[in-house]
Amino acid sequence: MVTASILIAIVVSDLLTRRIPNIFLVLLIISSVIEFSHPFKLIPFLITIVGVSLFGWISQCGAGDVKLTLVILNLLIPADLIVHYLLWLVILSSLLIVIHGINHRSFKGNLAFAPALCGAVLAAHSWRGF
Repeated sequence: MVTASILIAIVVSDLLTRRIPNIFLVLLIISSVIEFSHPFKLIPFLITIVGVSLFGWISQCGAGDVKLTLVILNLLIPADLIVHYLLWLVILSSLLIVIHGINHRSFKGNLAFAPALCGAVLAAHSWRGF
């Protein structure tokens, strides 16, 4: 419940300011360690660091989105929910892009990506109960 609240706070912050404060990420890490008991594995952690860093570099997305993605993939989404998470991420990202295009009549400019990242976590966990 606390983790869901922090995710919502991150979404609101990103929508209003296009920033994800580090304090929210620290709180998200603490709450996820307390609420969930996923085993930490070093090799998958290193792979996600490289993969997400490459994605951030190529896509030019913000550092907050990169850090949020690392926390989500390593602490919030267990292996059995990764497919559900990615499915919801594609759906919500596509929806955000369409809404951005309609509102700005262009696909240029900053896009708040945290709503898709956090929304996909909430949707994926709803498959088995948060």
